[in-house]
Amino acid sequence: MVGQRDLRNEICSNQIYLKLIILLYKKCSLDHFTIHTVPSQKPNNHQISNTFGIVQLAFPHFIFWLRLLPIFFSPLN
Repeated sequence: MVGQRDLRNEICSNQIYLKLIILLYKKCSLDHFTIHTVPSQKPNNHQISNTFGIVQLAFPHFIFWLRLLPIFFSPLN
């Protein structure tokens, strides 16, 4: 009985950590999106470069949080 309760608590805390990571990732990518939406003289080229800029800047954040996942999901024993 005690083991099941511990497992349930661990799963709940892991879900909270996962939600925090997702929220932080969304905030980082939104920040990069607002930073890089500067209007330019050529709209077509700007849209293409803007998309690449977002991908280039948001992807390292995603990798960073992905590397942190094992820390949050590892058992505390």
